[in-house]
Amino acid sequence: MKKANLIITILICILAISAPIAAFADVQDTSVMYTTSSEGSLPGNYSGNTDDIFSLKNPQELVTTSTTKSYVVSGIAQTDSVVSLYAYNSETGNYDRIYTDDGVLMETKVGASGLFAQSVNLNPGKNSFMIVATKGTGTEVIKLEITLDQNLFTKIINLGADLSQLFIR
Repeated sequence: MKKANLIITILICILAISAPIAAFADVQDTSVMYTTSSEGSLPGNYSGNTDDIFSLKNPQELVTTSTTKSYVVSGIAQTDSVVSLYAYNSETGNYDRIYTDDGVLMETKVGASGLFAQSVNLNPGKNSFMIVATKGTGTEVIKLEITLDQNLFTKIINLGADLSQLFIR
């Protein structure tokens, strides 16, 4: 019986270790890198005057966790509205406009489909963003917190160890 438990434990550990190794293969990151600029920044307490310009689809929750560095913020908005992304600046307490490394403002004029999406690279830990949608005189604001948790490998190893305890008695 102890031999069977040992074999099962070894198999669980091998699976726990080998699964994430493939996930850490050297893959080119094609998501949009960004920089911020205080020009056009908004105060941390900035709020809109309506709540009917856009609907956020990803993330589904305003506070969420991701295990991958590249993250797509997406949703549905009214045609001809403009959706802009801002990143929180902890030094100033403001939200700064986000630009790609090529200097392009992360802003989308929504077309007839009503869809918008922007890809950002997350920093380890908490990332705070503000999405601002405008149309005519209306402004809608949604604030997001996306935490990048890169400790997945450690968690899988610990899970394998915890599972092995179920079989060793």
